[in-house]
Amino acid sequence: MHELMDRHVAANTMTDLAAIHLRHGCLRDAINCYDSALAAMREQGDLDGEMQTLRRLDAVRERLSVQDAAARSNARTAS
Repeated sequence: MHELMDRHVAANTMTDLAAIHLRHGCLRDAINCYDSALAAMREQGDLDGEMQTLRRLDAVRERLSVQDAAARSNARTAS
């Protein structure tokens, strides 16, 4: 029982850390935290938490993709 509670706390902590990283614009760090949270939620069978985390992860990955595309475009323009 304690192990299940520990995994739940770990998942919530990683989700909270991801949100902090997002506020600071550290998208890759946020993705790493969401990945860890996702693993913990899968281990405990938390389907709702898994679904919410997957949505958040998708949104951050999309944001990172847009940011990377803009950076590549700016680099080509500067050349």
